[in-house]
This record gives sequence, structure tokens and C-alpha cells, in this order.
Amino acid sequence: MSDCEVFLFQQVSAESVSIFQIITVIHSEIQKTPEKFQNSIEFVSRAVGKCSIDSNAPVISEDNMNPAQCMLCFLVYDVLKYINYNILENPMLGGVAEAIDEACAFLNQDLCQALFQPHAFEAIIRGLQDSLGGFYDLIAVQGFGCVSYTDLFGACPGH
Repeated sequence: MSDCEVFLFQQVSAESVSIFQIITVIHSEIQKTPEKFQNSIEFVSRAVGKCSIDSNAPVISEDNMNPAQCMLCFLVYDVLKYINYNILENPMLGGVAEAIDEACAFLNQDLCQALFQPHAFEAIIRGLQDSLGGFYDLIAVQGFGCVSYTDLFGACPGH
């Protein structure tokens, strides 16, 4: 999918309704305080203009850390932050260990024994938390050309 196709959705399918709803909410919030989003509004307007002329125009990756690029990088950052604070640190995660314990009758017994060694489940969760920086690097830096998360706030002021 070209950069312009990202900006020029022509139809909203049933599968993308949630994305449409998210965009609608974001648009509504931006309209409340448009002065705070002036750079992003100008960038998106330029992008739409370029895309209407050339559907393959490079609008997201046209220069280093433009507003669309910053939004994309912060989206990855915020999703990983959400995973950390709202999933991996959720007390209900203990229910997963209980579910695995119940399913052990159907799983590899060696795996089950390993999972229920003292603090093994906590170590797995901590390992996932420690890997979130690597996930950001893999997805955002290598996949989308973002700056490292330690440089993100300096490279994208105002986001």
C-alpha cells in the first residue's frame, strides 16, 4: 500500500470500522483545539494535495520526522506502553497462569513443569516487559523509519 493510499481510503469496510471510529474521535478532539495541531493539519492537507495529484507520492517518508511520521512513531510507542501498563502489569494476568494450569492435561508435561517452577511465570512477563524497547526498535525504527524511543520526544516536539 502506498503512502497515499493510507490517506485516501475510499470505502470503510466492516473490518475497518474500529479504525474509522478512532480517526473520527481523533478528528473531533483536534477540532476542539486546532491551534495545538496546526503542524499536523498543514501536513495532512499537503499530503492530501500530493496524493490527489499522484497516488504513489511519498508523503509519510518524504523527509525526516514530519508530523505524520511522528504520529506513526508515537502510535507504536503508545501501543507498546499500553501493553506494558495495562496488560503485562494487570493483576488479572494471574488468571492466565491458572488457565494454563487447567490446560496442562492437554499440553506437553515438560512445558507445564517448566512454567510452574517458582517465579517462572513472573520471569516470562518481566522478559516481555524488558523486550518492549526491542519491539519498538523492530516495529518503529526498522519498520517505519522512526528515531529510537530515547530520541522520540526530542525529534517530535509537541506530540
